[in-house]
Amino acid sequence: MASVTAVNIHIRSKSFHRTDGGQKQLVIRQLEFSVRSGEFLCLVGPSGCGKTTLLHLIAGLDKQFDGNISFNEQDVPPLVGYVFQEPRLLPWRTVRDNIDLVLKPNRPHEDVDRLLENMGLGQVQDVYPERLSLGMSRRVALARAFAIQPDLLLMDEPFVSLDAPTARNVHALLSRVWHQRPHTVIFVTHDLREAIRLADRLVFLSNPPMRVVTDIPVDIPRADRHLPDKIDAFRRQLATRHPKIRDLI
Repeated sequence: MASVTAVNIHIRSKSFHRTDGGQKQLVIRQLEFSVRSGEFLCLVGPSGCGKTTLLHLIAGLDKQFDGNISFNEQDVPPLVGYVFQEPRLLPWRTVRDNIDLVLKPNRPHEDVDRLLENMGLGQVQDVYPERLSLGMSRRVALARAFAIQPDLLLMDEPFVSLDAPTARNVHALLSRVWHQRPHTVIFVTHDLREAIRLADRLVFLSNPPMRVVTDIPVDIPRADRHLPDKIDAFRRQLATRHPKIRDLI
């Protein structure tokens, strides 16, 4: 079972060098928030605001910033699973092989068999990615991230471009597997309805230089998250009570 990881983020600034040789482009400024242990947190913001950059900083893929990111008040980083916008499956390997690649050699096969069944992939485990639909490919990418039993799962708009019925099915699948293997999730999206459906809490981010606009818990019972009327009512409530996020939603 994965350990439970809290994340504390304080980024004073993050910049990129411009390709035309001009002044640095400031993408994040005075960004500060925390993620509680075992929480499912959604970062909501407009396209291009720097959400992917932020995930890279949290994952340690980019260390060039002014600030600090800590986990459980310890220096030892957690085991991180990362689900990217694209599935990134190796086309010359089967579904099962793509998952086995990330596992430790002594991981019981029964654990992977159970995960594949839970993700609805048992019947396609010997299939190559080119024969999978986009929705199925995204399931495989999600299964690969869950397979390492991460302490922290980062998800970068992993269900973008899915049609609505497929997205709802994958959302339900994600929620079910997450409850079976509790861990901390940071999920990036610009789709507010998706965020409300999944999250314990929403952190709204501004256009660059990115900062926190507001931080709001989602108080809809999870048993009602599949009801569009509940989702839309909460969305309207957000726009009424928090007018400063209207341009972001």
